[in-house]
Amino acid sequence: MSEPTQEQPPPDIPVNDPPKMEKGTASGSGKGILSNVIGGLLPGILGVIGALIRFIAVFIYYILFKVIPFLVFYFGIPMFILGAIMAVMFMGGHILFVIVFFTGTFIYIKKLIKAAYKLPKPKGSGMVNNIAGKVNNVGSKIKF
Repeated sequence: MSEPTQEQPPPDIPVNDPPKMEKGTASGSGKGILSNVIGGLLPGILGVIGALIRFIAVFIYYILFKVIPFLVFYFGIPMFILGAIMAVMFMGGHILFVIVFFTGTFIYIKKLIKAAYKLPKPKGSGMVNNIAGKVNNVGSKIKF
């Protein structure tokens, strides 16, 4: 076996001192800190912003190219057709009302003219109504 050797001294490593860095490295200068901040935070921030922009773009894509065509095709076109049918029905109703109104007015005026010609003729000379000389009691002879 070997002989006991002398104890070797511990390596010269300071326990509480910060490690010595070369000039211009990450912790040794202001430029290093700035490059650490930019190199560490900027890709993360840009990644979050890029993800938000991508999410908004995908959302707009689905709204414009998936949802709106579906709504137009399955709801918009049938509602337009039903609206056109209702418009024709309302127009027909108004035209029917106008026809019925004018027909009723025509029949009313026609019957009014017939009733006026069936009135008794006043006594006197022909078509002249001599109201000044005679009492006109035409109203009592009209039968309803």
